[in-house]
Amino acid sequence: MQRKQQSWQLGIAGGLLVTALLWPALAQQAAAPAPAPVFTPKGSGFFITSNGYFVTGSRVIGSAQDLSIQHGGKVWAAKVAAFDVESDVALLKVEGAAFPCLPVEDPQNLLVGDAVYAAGFPVLSGPAACAAGKLKALTGPREDPKFLQIEAPVQAGNYGGPVLDKFGNVVGIVGPAGTAAYPIKSLYIDPLFDTLPDGRNGLLAKADAPAPVPELEQRAKAAVGLVMLPRQVVARAPQPGEPGYVPEHSTGFKEPPFVYKYYEGGNILKNGSFSNGLDGWRFKYDLDGESWYTNNHNHVTVITDEQTRQTMAKFTGTHVELQVPGMGVKIDSAPAPIKSTDRFKMSCWARSTGPDCRILVYGYKWKPGIKPHPNPILPELRECYHSVQVYFSAAKLWREGPAQFSTKIGGGDFGGVKKEWKQASVIFPDTHKWKATTTSDMNGQKISIGQEKWNSVEFLSIHMMAIGGRPGDLFVRDARIEKVQ
Repeated sequence: MQRKQQSWQLGIAGGLLVTALLWPALAQQAAAPAPAPVFTPKGSGFFITSNGYFVTGSRVIGSAQDLSIQHGGKVWAAKVAAFDVESDVALLKVEGAAFPCLPVEDPQNLLVGDAVYAAGFPVLSGPAACAAGKLKALTGPREDPKFLQIEAPVQAGNYGGPVLDKFGNVVGIVGPAGTAAYPIKSLYIDPLFDTLPDGRNGLLAKADAPAPVPELEQRAKAAVGLVMLPRQVVARAPQPGEPGYVPEHSTGFKEPPFVYKYYEGGNILKNGSFSNGLDGWRFKYDLDGESWYTNNHNHVTVITDEQTRQTMAKFTGTHVELQVPGMGVKIDSAPAPIKSTDRFKMSCWARSTGPDCRILVYGYKWKPGIKPHPNPILPELRECYHSVQVYFSAAKLWREGPAQFSTKIGGGDFGGVKKEWKQASVIFPDTHKWKATTTSDMNGQKISIGQEKWNSVEFLSIHMMAIGGRPGDLFVRDARIEKVQ
């Protein structure tokens, strides 16, 4: 009995001693952070600004909100900043460094056959790679204008990576496996920044000089990164039909509603002064039915007046370009969303050393089958209205050739531009010139055909063309579309 009691006392003492010795270690273990999650490579992406905004595919990130980007030999924590499920584009944000990034270009300035380069991580391991190829078409399957069509050795791991032109500008984003040859156009990146106050800080100006291929590949590899998702998100995410399945992007955040950014006043054109070159203007025409204009881009430039320092568009044409019937030399402004309940004034300054002109406003609406989105391009729209053109002198009609041909092309109506600078304008819609013929609108009321056409307008674009006259140059500056009372 005495031995048992002694043994029991030693046991207590020993237990107290052991507990006292282990307490700091146990306390430290209790306070230690949970093990860091293990990340799994999911796709490619690239930095779009130096302050850490990173573009990838929407389906690359799935429903994850906290993820990582492997770049430059390090792993960076990233947050989802914005996304567009319909266009399959996502914008992530990384903090903590200045990152090498890539400039963005409007892909409509490409020509079929141009060299392109797809960058990323083809097999989701090893170093970044850059695959050379060429542009096959400016539209995707079934002529979908949201996509490009390229011929390049891209693989599943390239999904979310950039497609670059010969200058090193991003013109597209590689799609998922099976559709990688149809990258989404880079136009869908810009709307992601609309809700981010600092989003466009760090954006690079687009490159306009061809880069040597080794240098271009080096830039691309420096800007791409590998998107890493927590392994449990990848391995344990319930699939459709399984308990706990949640559709992508419905957990923790919602897709922002689609809202046009209408004009607040002043010029609604993106670049009516041409101070940013031809940014905001379409000057390459390579789609079906545009065969007249395949070399149009060779005849349009932007110059700066040495005395006034004003920038202007210069249309240069020989007899071949300016003859009637002929193709002319033309540009169209990017479509600007409007409300058809408003009236507008279009104006511009022009002078010419030979060519005449046609300058007027076209109204557009979405083509059937194209889902509305924030950043339309002209090939996605169809014409439904046009204003009368501006006249820099008394209206003149072209009377050469057979009368029936003159009637067919609208009488050869020219703007009468002069050698000296002159401003001209037109206010529209002009209800007094609408035909009296009426039709029924959706409410069963009788309206004129002109009113019906104007009511369907969702976008406006200025159409400028140097045509007719003599070989030489047409100059246009300070193009404006403004709301009027």
